[in-house]
Amino acid sequence: SFLAPPSLACACACRACGEQLMATLRVPGLEDAKEIASVYLAAWQEHGEELLRGSSTPSRTGARDSSATPHLGPEALATQARRFTNFLRGGERLFIVAEAPEGHVCGFISYGPSYTRENFGEVMQLYVHPEWQRQGLGSKLLDAASQDMGSKPWAVDGKHVWGTKDNAANRVYSKAGWELTGYEKELVPTLSSSPVAVVEYIGPADAEEEERVLLEGSNRAMYEAVGLAMLVAVALVLATMWKPIMASLRTRSKAGVTANIGLRVLVDPQEVGVPTASCLDGSWPSYYHRAAAGEAASGGRNWLLYFQGGGWCRPSPGGGKEDPLPFPSNLVDWCSERRQTPLGSTRGDAQTRDFGEKPLFSRD
Repeated sequence: SFLAPPSLACACACRACGEQLMATLRVPGLEDAKEIASVYLAAWQEHGEELLRGSSTPSRTGARDSSATPHLGPEALATQARRFTNFLRGGERLFIVAEAPEGHVCGFISYGPSYTRENFGEVMQLYVHPEWQRQGLGSKLLDAASQDMGSKPWAVDGKHVWGTKDNAANRVYSKAGWELTGYEKELVPTLSSSPVAVVEYIGPADAEEEERVLLEGSNRAMYEAVGLAMLVAVALVLATMWKPIMASLRTRSKAGVTANIGLRVLVDPQEVGVPTASCLDGSWPSYYHRAAAGEAASGGRNWLLYFQGGGWCRPSPGGGKEDPLPFPSNLVDWCSERRQTPLGSTRGDAQTRDFGEKPLFSRD
């Protein structure tokens, strides 16, 4: 049978003997992989039947198949040590370990982005050495992981865990305010060949998450009003500028325009009656104009206009997605940076633009 390293067993036995020794929490390194594996196997050695309580593979006599609990010897320790080394090296799971006063690992928790819920964190493993159980150590590990997940971008919507159905150890989640969602599924544990029924618990929202939800709800109407006001303002600007733009198109000489080259047209905000219509750095708005193929450069009935797109003064995660509201506190700094780019200034715009750079702008 599996035996924990003597030093680890001694440290935990001292705690069991009644001495007031306190474990400390820390982030582990690769060198801790073997001791993490020792705690993992020790918990299975002690509570294998409970961990397999939801197994759907009973024996012929109706009792649970004892072969479902593996032989936890040195070979299992070596295998699990390699497994946890890979976890620690890969970084896909984060770990927090509980360290006994003598420096040995007595418990651990692993967590990371959820496999089943988008934008959720998930507790993957929570194990405490049998000699250190029922001392509140599991709760401390869970609290530490929950706080850390609260600051991760991949857990902005919450955190959850899948625990063995009817397992008494699930009380660590209930005590911390985690609630059953009613969802169940089956999975095959690493140390078993039989499927086990698991149930889902969802963690309570932390203060920051609750504040974010309240803020979004209370400000939704304000954002909608701001958006509507912006649309009205744009419509008014276009209505005011349309006649001057058309006049500019009819009178501006387009000499030198080649087949698919647009000429830059600067719009004087004062001249068109909208003195505040300027870029972030105060430069004038501009666009590019090209007469349709086969028509005169001026006075034609068909033309192509190119307007440089703008954007919010805030970074985007890419992929066409904008960051969620509310606006961040350092919005002014981002606006200051944006004004030095083509999205906030026309000072660096070229006098001509090749419309052929994009297939959208055909010659006809």
